[in-house]
Amino acid sequence: MDSQLKNISDSQYEVTITYPYEEVKEEFAKEVAKKIQKISIPGFRKGKAPASYIKRLYGDSLEYEASETLANKFFWDYIDDQQIKLISKPVMVDIDLKIQELFKFTIRYEVLPQLDIQNYSGHTIEVPELTVTDEAINSQIQTLKHEHASFQEDSEVIDNNYKITVDLRKYNNNDLLEDELFQKDIPISLFHPNVLPEINEKALNTKVNDTFDFTIKDTHTHDHDHEHDEGHSHEHTLVFKYQATVKKIEKMIISDLSEEIIKTLSYNRANNIEEFKKLLKETAENQNEKSTTDFFISQLYNRILESNPFTPPPSLVENTYNNLLEDREKNPRTKKTTLTDKDKEALKKQATENVRWYLISDAIIKKENITLTDEVVKELAQINAKKMGISSETLENHYLNNRETRERLRTDAFELFLTKNNVMKTVDQETFNTNMKKESEDAKQ
Repeated sequence: MDSQLKNISDSQYEVTITYPYEEVKEEFAKEVAKKIQKISIPGFRKGKAPASYIKRLYGDSLEYEASETLANKFFWDYIDDQQIKLISKPVMVDIDLKIQELFKFTIRYEVLPQLDIQNYSGHTIEVPELTVTDEAINSQIQTLKHEHASFQEDSEVIDNNYKITVDLRKYNNNDLLEDELFQKDIPISLFHPNVLPEINEKALNTKVNDTFDFTIKDTHTHDHDHEHDEGHSHEHTLVFKYQATVKKIEKMIISDLSEEIIKTLSYNRANNIEEFKKLLKETAENQNEKSTTDFFISQLYNRILESNPFTPPPSLVENTYNNLLEDREKNPRTKKTTLTDKDKEALKKQATENVRWYLISDAIIKKENITLTDEVVKELAQINAKKMGISSETLENHYLNNRETRERLRTDAFELFLTKNNVMKTVDQETFNTNMKKESEDAKQ
């Protein structure tokens, strides 16, 4: 027996195995005998027709039928002998039987790539300095006051602290009002930051049954398919004009947040407005810390991926891609939308990168022997307890006594290793934006 191995990619191989026919003729004879036992020929009991008679009827076809069975058998003997671990179903590429001469076949198979990951430590990643100002906290308090405000019917809109209910009619392309209502009883909170400035301006000093006009502009960009415009995108703006008839006016009555509301909003972690502000600030700071850490890890992932190029196993990419499609089908926001070719291409790219990162992280974990020791669990509990607002001892006990949670911590342990072996450099927002813009421009060149 002779075997020749051909490397197709980092994870795919083709092995060509050749036997002299003399070496495998007994195996062929056994397989042919099994097939003869299943053949029914008129005038003979099943499987009892003379071999010479069957040979005249079938020629060498039984040997050729047996060749695929034996190729698979010999291939798995080879796999066991070489102690190869396959990750997908092997594929027969070619099979060649020359009776009395040779038996040769080629099978493609897939394994996990052997990776020696480099450049996963010593990186410096810039992150923006995020601060929580008293102004931001006061703005958040004001928003909460709005959410818990009461409303009292009034006769006229004096300022933006009002909610109005309107009926809408639409202007047609000839700038004439359509006869039928476009929408009825539409509430508009004039104090909401997303309300069009024109609506705020036009609604001022209106009374019930007064009308005012406003426009909504819809600007969108799309790529042109025309050959002369290939590679160029164009911006289009659609303008819609409406007339609003004021049906109801309600004045917003803003009061300080009560102790009961504060306790409810803080889950009993604050009893008064000062304690609540302090809690809001701590929460915002924790969120900022998480955002910068997530950004740091994301940028670090990208650098490690760029430093370790390889082609992941196609079967794993395909499985991951199908899982992404299933997740998309389960998501109420995306399941009804049709996937474009660009969407599919993006999902395929995401699947490829997901598999690459999984294999890279697994290789680093094995190389560095990253394990979830009690010391690591304790450190993770201290880090996460601060974010969750509970004691580290409570969280540590939960981690130690919950196997499912402990398994999920392995990712956290790996990210902790990366964080300790790379540098997070905090820079002011302006410097960060400038550097990110430069990186983006350099990447395009």
